[in-house]
Amino acid sequence: MVDSTQPVRRFVALGDSVTEGVGDPRRDGSLRGWADVLAGELAHAWPGLEYDNLAVRGWRTRDVLEHQLEPALRSKPDLVSVVAGANDAFDRDGFDGPAVGKALTHAVAALRDSGARVIMATLPDVTRRWPGPPARHQATRSRLQHVNDLVRTIAAQHEAVMHDLWHDERTHAPRMWSIDRVHPGTHGHAGIAHTFAELLLGRARTPWTATGPPVGAAQRMAEIRSLCTIVRTDFRRSLPSQLPRGRWDIAVNAPGQSL
Repeated sequence: MVDSTQPVRRFVALGDSVTEGVGDPRRDGSLRGWADVLAGELAHAWPGLEYDNLAVRGWRTRDVLEHQLEPALRSKPDLVSVVAGANDAFDRDGFDGPAVGKALTHAVAALRDSGARVIMATLPDVTRRWPGPPARHQATRSRLQHVNDLVRTIAAQHEAVMHDLWHDERTHAPRMWSIDRVHPGTHGHAGIAHTFAELLLGRARTPWTATGPPVGAAQRMAEIRSLCTIVRTDFRRSLPSQLPRGRWDIAVNAPGQSL
């Protein structure tokens, strides 16, 4: 739990599509995501919180290190989330475990040396929701486990707050996931934020359960439209490239409306 006598004044989120908010579109098509929801929780505890989300979909750990770490350090944050490695694990031909560990270690160590507190998460087992026999996806599952072993070790070494999504059985509830079976849906993003709020603050403002409300047709249509937009946008861009995410608005991301 974060010491309440040391308020968080600036929170910066680093990572890939999950932290960017893919799977959790607002009605206007912009992305929200667990980091935005958590920022709302933190802003309630510490009014005046400043927040920036630097996460970009498609980015690997080396991209986070090379393109997100320096801007984060320049902003002198009190709290930084580092959730990455899924895109490395999905690459069956170019996966480099030692390079992933080196990039994550470098980023987390630099942030901790700056005085920032760090939060991390292991990757959930998304292969449990993929079609076909489990044996077909064993190679991907093994790479996800490898990344998670690195995350657990690095978090322990640098005293980071960690949410172990791999061992959290709530992640296997169908309503946790968006239609693509890779990214959390709106309810899943809220659940990640809820757990981090409990780890950081000792509480969350709004109750949350994995079963959650039914996923309505409007939400699924919003997810489909968002994914189509993302596919069209990604088709035209080379990686890595920074995409403007838009301004964070505490009124839009008020905790009472999110969890």
